[in-house]
Amino acid sequence: MNQPKRSLLRRVYALCKPYWFAKDRQSVAWPWPLSKVLPPLSIQTRFVGLGLLLLLLAGLGAVNWLNVKLNYAWGDILNYVQEFVAFTAAKNPGAAEAAKQAFYKSIYSIGLVFLYGTFVVVLYRWIRARLALSWRNWMTSDFMRRYLERRNYYRIGNNQEIDNPDERIHQDIDAVVSQTLSIVLVILDSIITLVAFGAVLWSISHSLTWIVIGYSFVGSLLIMLFGQKLVLLNFMQLKLEADYRYALVHVRNNVESIAFYRGEERELATAKGRFGALVSNAYRLIDWGRNVGFLQTAFDYFVTIIPYLIIAPLVFGGMAKIGAFQQAAMAFNIILGALAIFVTEFQKLAQYAANINRLGSFSEALNAPEPGEQPGKPKIKTAIEPRIAAADLTLMTPNYARTLIEKLSIQAPVGSGLLIQGQSGTGKSSLLRAFSGLWDSGSGTIIHPELGMMMFLPQVPYMALGTLRDQLLFPNNQATDDELLTILKTVNLPDLAQRVGGLDAIHMWDQKLSPGERQRIAFARLLLAKPQFAFLDEATSSLDEANEDYLYSLLQANGATYVSVGHRQSLLKYHRHVIELLGDGKWQVRPTPDNITR
Repeated sequence: MNQPKRSLLRRVYALCKPYWFAKDRQSVAWPWPLSKVLPPLSIQTRFVGLGLLLLLLAGLGAVNWLNVKLNYAWGDILNYVQEFVAFTAAKNPGAAEAAKQAFYKSIYSIGLVFLYGTFVVVLYRWIRARLALSWRNWMTSDFMRRYLERRNYYRIGNNQEIDNPDERIHQDIDAVVSQTLSIVLVILDSIITLVAFGAVLWSISHSLTWIVIGYSFVGSLLIMLFGQKLVLLNFMQLKLEADYRYALVHVRNNVESIAFYRGEERELATAKGRFGALVSNAYRLIDWGRNVGFLQTAFDYFVTIIPYLIIAPLVFGGMAKIGAFQQAAMAFNIILGALAIFVTEFQKLAQYAANINRLGSFSEALNAPEPGEQPGKPKIKTAIEPRIAAADLTLMTPNYARTLIEKLSIQAPVGSGLLIQGQSGTGKSSLLRAFSGLWDSGSGTIIHPELGMMMFLPQVPYMALGTLRDQLLFPNNQATDDELLTILKTVNLPDLAQRVGGLDAIHMWDQKLSPGERQRIAFARLLLAKPQFAFLDEATSSLDEANEDYLYSLLQANGATYVSVGHRQSLLKYHRHVIELLGDGKWQVRPTPDNITR
């Protein structure tokens, strides 16, 4: 699982590249009103992104062209005012009137620029939002696919280095997409700005052009020295925010258990503790933001007087008109903003770096290959055959801290059951995990069928989000309404659909249904799926013996091969052999009494 850490730029490249080279297709609707008459287009994702990016570049070019026009127009306005005053003082009314009319013409030109600018800016923002949503949609789908394949969700759940994967998918992807797009566009805008306004400033003053370059370089160097701490603090803030949200969600998902235990004070202490850590880090973040803010603000304030100091001698000496003040100040500030984006945007860049590192480490964990065998950390071998067996199996905990079972060889009788019993902590559920391929720490060989031929029923059944129908059909069964209602009757839940509002009713099922009802829903899934092999981890522990006996008789009648964990002696009649785990790696296998075997 542990992978070499990548540099920030490598992680940016690794995260962003897949979208811009994706060959899958997206459905793209025409803009309104064409969308009313033309069907959507099916376009490769990479061409969707590239097309929108080219439109954004065109928008950036148009905005900068308009800004250059404004720069000249504002300079002309001041020049015409200066000429009007001079010609009036010189008793030249004709020239004064001409300067006055030129002034109003320039105002009119600025009005047109603002009109065009409104259209361009609104379209630019719309295209940018469409590109951000397209990118986030594709990236989220890609992460979700990789998270749920190869049982990565299970593997990462045991990886303490990857906290809150749900938050990384939900929030970090959105942040990375929007921030990356913003930074890229700022950089591209800066390049276009330098080309457009560099010529303007150079035509006014060569020295002022060199000053703005040197000033921005020094500011960037200082911000790098003083602002490095912000990157780490932003990373920690994201983690602590996610930890605090998880504590609140954990309370919401376990309201009944907390109420039974009267655990309100304990949960309050946990939530307050996590929030306290969040606040403490936030104070440090604010303090370092203040330090960087001093530098950023001083950088912004002192720069305002530089253009005037350089241009004033030219105006006083008669070598430039007063409009040069406006042109030079505007061009200087725009170019400075383009060159000094590292200074002005540093806090955003620090937060961006934190998001990149969180999402990048998550992506690397998803792509990591299954860890191979290492010295002192042997792996159980797996053979895919249509049976469930173990050969010379030694099972250890995933961290290799304990040996649960040593040298076990057993086979589940085909078409019947194998029962696992033993004291708590001896490894009963762990052995089921090994049989189903979830745990592989140890040695020996596990034989099990293809995953699609197996089904697992845990003690606490998983309740999916959605309708009652979704609960019964989970994960991928199919059945008619009549079949679903019949299966509910079969597992002794004949009135459940009517009681909850029908098969399409939506509830929080883990709270709506009792533990026994949830276990019967799980058996209904099993009977609908009809797997050839099943694993039952105390799957009837919340049922009375009569219901347990009835459900096991249905399972046996289906002819499946099954492995159960359970304590009740009544289960013996439905299993041919018993593995009793004795602790310290010891075990014994015995047949069930012949007179109660069926």
